[in-house]
Amino acid sequence: MIKNRESAARSRARKQAYTMELEAEVQKLKDLNQELVRKQAEILEMQKREVIDCLSSIPNFPISMYRSTI
Repeated sequence: MIKNRESAARSRARKQAYTMELEAEVQKLKDLNQELVRKQAEILEMQKREVIDCLSSIPNFPISMYRSTI
């Protein structure tokens, strides 16, 4: 009976440790995802500015029409 209780206690401890590892991994992945989303937004904004710069260098190009859509 005692061995069964000890085994069950070890099993619960292992399960708790594994759960904590998974929770830490989830948080790490959430942080990474947030950073990647931020970087993606920065890159998209930079690309928009580059397109606007390229289009504005074309003589007589109506860039104001496209500023809101780019």
